[in-house]
Amino acid sequence: MTVRRPAGLAAAGVLALALTAALTACDRVRETDDRPGDPKASATGATVPGDPMAAQAAASRCRSDEIGATVQVKGAGSALLTVRNKSDHTCTLYGYPGIGGLRADNTVDVLPGTHEARPAGPVLVTLKPDKSGYAGFRWSACEKSDATCHTITGLQVTPPDERAPVIAEVLGADGKPVGELLVSAAGLTVGTLQPSDEKVLSD
Repeated sequence: MTVRRPAGLAAAGVLALALTAALTACDRVRETDDRPGDPKASATGATVPGDPMAAQAAASRCRSDEIGATVQVKGAGSALLTVRNKSDHTCTLYGYPGIGGLRADNTVDVLPGTHEARPAGPVLVTLKPDKSGYAGFRWSACEKSDATCHTITGLQVTPPDERAPVIAEVLGADGKPVGELLVSAAGLTVGTLQPSDEKVLSD
């Protein structure tokens, strides 16, 4: 898997984000040893332990190689994740997506993370071919010079109960590629997957 960037620099200055080298995404699967639900690995998707709906969802869940992912930055420290079913059959999402970072050298930066039942608790999201599910996530920005600041040049997304992440296309509010995110040591707060993008980023 290769993350390609053009030689020129993208325009800087969208709120708390540094928009530098533009990022081109691919939908290839990246292998990882992270286990579903591991609280130390926010890059891993998770269902809700003890939830009876989780077992039902697992049988028809969307596999990593069946999805495409797009992240659109909506403002200072918030973004909308869109997970599209690119397969030829219906699959389901239930729970929380895993979201992890990539450094400039394409190594994985495992961001700290917490789950938040926003805008509501998990619901079964049934995706027909070419349909999408949505989740919001947030972070606090940081100074690049801070030793604890995570300088992220790419994002990878893992569906619930899957282990292999997919590289996401990352876009700014203007629809142009984002090349760099500065994420504080607190990491990400990730909401539930929902069938609509309404209110997934609501306060």
